[in-house]
Amino acid sequence: MAIIKINKMTIREQIIEELDENDEIIFADGLDDAIVGIIYNTNVVVYSFTKAIDILKETMTEEEAVDFLHFNTMSVGGEGMPIWLMDDYG
Repeated sequence: MAIIKINKMTIREQIIEELDENDEIIFADGLDDAIVGIIYNTNVVVYSFTKAIDILKETMTEEEAVDFLHFNTMSVGGEGMPIWLMDDYG
C-alpha cells in the first residue's frame, strides 16, 4: 500500500508561500474558494465571479451577491487589485 501525502494548504496559503517576503498581494476577504489563479508578474489574484456569487449566496440572495461584488469589490480600482474572471455566470 502506498501512502500519498495530500497538500492541505489553501490556495491562499500556497500563493503566499510562493511570494518573496517583501511582496504585497491583495485578497478579497471571505472569497478564498473563488480564487482560480494568480498573475505572478504582478502578484494579482484572479477570482471566479461565478464561484464568488455561490459563496455569497450562502448569506444573501443572488441579486444582493451580484450587487455586492459589483459595488464593493469589482469597482474598487488601483494597483494590485484582484481581477474578476467573468466565467459561466449568466
